[in-house]
Formats: sequence, structure tokens, C-alpha cells
Amino acid sequence: ASDVYKRQGFVLADRTIFHHYLHRLTLAQGGGRQLFLPKIYTEQMLDVQAASFVLGKPGFNSLAELIEKKESFICTEHDSRLAANNEVSERLKKIKRANQFILEEKGTHDLYVGWPFVTGLLNDQTPIRCPLLLWPVSLEVKQKKWQIALRDEEEITFNPAFLLSYFSSLNKNIDNALLDVEFDLWEKDSTVFRTKLYQLLRDTMDIHFNPELFSDQLKNFETTTRQEFLQQHETGKLKLQPQAVLGIFPQA
Repeated sequence: ASDVYKRQGFVLADRTIFHHYLHRLTLAQGGGRQLFLPKIYTEQMLDVQAASFVLGKPGFNSLAELIEKKESFICTEHDSRLAANNEVSERLKKIKRANQFILEEKGTHDLYVGWPFVTGLLNDQTPIRCPLLLWPVSLEVKQKKWQIALRDEEEITFNPAFLLSYFSSLNKNIDNALLDVEFDLWEKDSTVFRTKLYQLLRDTMDIHFNPELFSDQLKNFETTTRQEFLQQHETGKLKLQPQAVLGIFPQA
């Protein structure tokens, strides 16, 4: 096969051409929310920080509990005294329903917590506003409380669409060191986890590790447009943001 490509003027080096077209296919198929999430889609997503007022505790606590592999409480199923609680509960019902529909139709679990978020423009000017890591979670009502917990059968992973797009924009293959990371074996302390993530990115990708990630706080996920985003960011500069979104992130 490589001889055929050479005769046609192509150079096959470490499957670069295939990565290039896979990257284009990802974009054409709407890499969508896997690469650029302009807003929270209320039928399928919940901004973890925006819901923290119902928790009565910082939104980051939910992430810390996931890192510790504990169940994380979001809100009660119903509270006659707190309308805001019930609004969040209704959102969670819709998210769970959407996830169940996808599971029945396609046989895939697509419910994740995306955290932290990468923002900026790739070298090829692809706008990036997406999760760096995808935390596979289940969403259940237990003892009349909505809770999320890591799914036992799946691992925490890098967002594959982002990795593909990032390295394709540099005309490189994905660094194997990133494909082999076993986040589930990392320390369960949130500070240690973030420190290891910083060290990993420092050695493998050119992404600014925002000091705010160590503040034990989350930022609200604000709505933007593609045009606004392009005007606000410089080509080739990426930065991590302390944002977390619970929702449907299709991987198929």
C-alpha cells in the first residue's frame, strides 16, 4: 500500500496522512461538543458550578469526590421548600433519560463529567473549548437524592477528539504516553492528582496550566459564540480552565 501512495506522490510517514483525514472526518462529523462547546445544552448537560448553590458547598467538591472514587450528591429528588433544587432535579431527569435513550439505541454509555476544560485555538485555527478529561459516570436516585459516581467498567480518559485534533494540527502522531495513562491508578487526593496532571502535560503538550486549577474552585461555564471566541483567542495558544460539565459527550 505504501508503494501505491509513493507512486501517487504521497508520503506515508507514521500514518500522518491517515491522522490528517481522521481529523478532517472528526470535524466534518461535527466533532461538535467534543471540540467546541459554546454553551450548556439544557436537555443534556448541567454546569456543575452553576448547580453548586443547591449543594450548599463548592462545586469543586463534586470533582474531589470523583477523584476519591466516592459517590457525589447533587440535589434531592424533590424539595417543596426550594424551587431551585427542583429545577436542577428536572434537568437531571432529562439527562438521565437522554443517556438511557442512547444506551438503548446505540449500546453506548455517553454520560461523562468533563473536567478540566481546554480553551484556545489550535495551530490550524480550530477553535477549542472542550473537556481535557472525560470522567465516565452513572447518574442515579438513591434514598431520594441524585448522585453521580464513576462507572466501574470504564476508565477516565483524555478526550480522544481533542488529542487527535491537537496532534494533527502539529502534523504529529498522538504521543503514546498519553494513550497509556491509567488515571484510575493515580492518587485519590485532588491536589496530588492535579499536580501529576500538570507534570504530564508539561512533558507532552503545550497547554498553559492555569494556576486557578489549584484553587479548589470551579468557574461558571459562560455562553459564547464561535465568532466571539475566535476574536478573543490567539492561534496556537491553549489554556486549561477550572470548569466542569456533567452531560452527554458521544464517543462513537
